[in-house]
Amino acid sequence: MTEFADLSRRLESLIRTGTISEVRHKPLRVRVVSGGLKSNWLACITLRAGSTRDWDPPTVNEQCVVFSPSGDPALGLVLVGLNSDGIPSPSESPDECLRVYPDGARILYNHKVGALEVSGIKTARLQATEKCVIDCPKVETTGDLLVMGKLTVQQGADLTGEVTQQGGNMSSNGIVLHTHKHPGTGGPI
Repeated sequence: MTEFADLSRRLESLIRTGTISEVRHKPLRVRVVSGGLKSNWLACITLRAGSTRDWDPPTVNEQCVVFSPSGDPALGLVLVGLNSDGIPSPSESPDECLRVYPDGARILYNHKVGALEVSGIKTARLQATEKCVIDCPKVETTGDLLVMGKLTVQQGADLTGEVTQQGGNMSSNGIVLHTHKHPGTGGPI
C-alpha cells in the first residue's frame, strides 16, 4: 500500500499549476505555491538560454506550471505565462502582439495594419557603432530636435518660423551673411 501511495503522490506531482510566491534574481529561481504547499527554490524555463539569451523574470502572483521529473517536486522546472482572473491578458485581439510593463509602458505591434507603437516610456536610446538608417518617406517629431553633430541636408529644406543662428559663420553660396556688404550701403545686410 505504501508503494501505491508514493506512486500516486508522484503522478500527482508530475505536472502542477501554481502561483509564484517569491522570486530570487541571481541565479533566477522561484518558489511556487500549489495546493497549499510551497516549493523549494526552482529553476524557470526561459525562451533562450544559449549564445542567444533572454531575461524576463517572472513576478510574484504570476500563475505557472511546475514540471517535476519522476514526480519529485524538488527537481521541478517552472514554466510561467498563464493568465488569470487577477492578471488577465492585456489584449484579446488576434491581430496584436502586445507587451505591457508595470510602469505603464507598452510595445504594441498590429500586424493587420502594420503599425508599431511604443508608449508610456520616459526615455529611449538607440546606439550603433557604425550607422543607423531610417528608411521611410516621412519622419515627424512633435518636440524639439537637437543634433549634436553636423547636420547635412541633401535635397533642400523648407523652414517656417523663426530661425536663430549663433556662433560661427552662416554662409550661402560662399558668402558669409553677417559680414556681406552691399554696394552703396557700406554695411552688412
